[in-house]
Amino acid sequence: MAVPADHPIRGYCQDAGITDEMRQIAWLVFRDRHMTAEKAKRQKDWPAAFANSVKGRWYKLWFVNAEGAAEWTATGLQEKRVLDARHAANQVRQGGEHAPA
Repeated sequence: MAVPADHPIRGYCQDAGITDEMRQIAWLVFRDRHMTAEKAKRQKDWPAAFANSVKGRWYKLWFVNAEGAAEWTATGLQEKRVLDARHAANQVRQGGEHAPA
């Protein structure tokens, strides 16, 4: 279940300079750690829990520089790289791209 389009966290991210890509990566990390793990946790309101993770920077995926722009941390770049690799592998399995020669 994704975060609804009208959820306040989207406005919070925009105001904080957190890009859509960063928010999307944060959602995938959040989902992977809390909803698909062997011991998946239960929450009454997953979008609110996700919003708390963004506001609290639970995963340390970005920081806000002196100019107010959000930038990836080393941890964020690592998570992004893993997710990009998984996406590419899925595309190959589904026939969307050719496997490397």
